[in-house]
Amino acid sequence: MALSKAKRVAKVIHKIMEQIRAADLATSKEIGVKYTDPLADCKIRIKEGERVTLQFDGAGYDYFSSEAWHNFEGRWFNVSEQYRAKIEEDIKKIDSSLYIEDDNNWSFSVWIK
Repeated sequence: MALSKAKRVAKVIHKIMEQIRAADLATSKEIGVKYTDPLADCKIRIKEGERVTLQFDGAGYDYFSSEAWHNFEGRWFNVSEQYRAKIEEDIKKIDSSLYIEDDNNWSFSVWIK
């Protein structure tokens, strides 16, 4: 049986989250620090036929919030841009009308038509 559109969107988000975790684990090993899941408090919520929401109100805020700006050597950047762009690119493959919309500064949704 084929996955619903909402479940395919959730799978895209989950894949990006796993890529973040893998990169963080590799960095932790490389510099010799104990790995702590940077997305431990992120939750993907599916409301079939309506939306898929990613809640990132804790540590995941730095990875997914459009309001999480960081300063590194005098340059301001937002880490979420690269991850959200990849999610957006992949959900467009499911349905070109899908897009990410911020619910607030700690969650976003992909609305399913």
